[in-house]
Amino acid sequence: MFKHDFIVGVPYSGCKFDSIVPCTREDEALAMAFGAYLCGKNPLVFMQNAGLGHCLDFITSILMPGDVEIPLVINNRTSPKHHEILGYHTENILELLGYRRYTLE
Repeated sequence: MFKHDFIVGVPYSGCKFDSIVPCTREDEALAMAFGAYLCGKNPLVFMQNAGLGHCLDFITSILMPGDVEIPLVINNRTSPKHHEILGYHTENILELLGYRRYTLE
């Protein structure tokens, strides 16, 4: 499906990736993907929408100033409530940041 050689994220029941590096938090996954990028890998990060909030500081303080956009695959859940709230705003948050390398599932 993807041509990435380093796939990392917080596993969830709907995850469709075979060979992954599991993490405990989404910002940890993004940091690992950035390290892989610096080593010449083509990383991909997957997460659920509620985890995007954990990544905003890393995106705005490390990735964007360095002009790096690591692809994100975001499972956009609508329940329970914390997923519903962030799920409604996920795409708007990424658009406001100008972050274009994402896919919403």
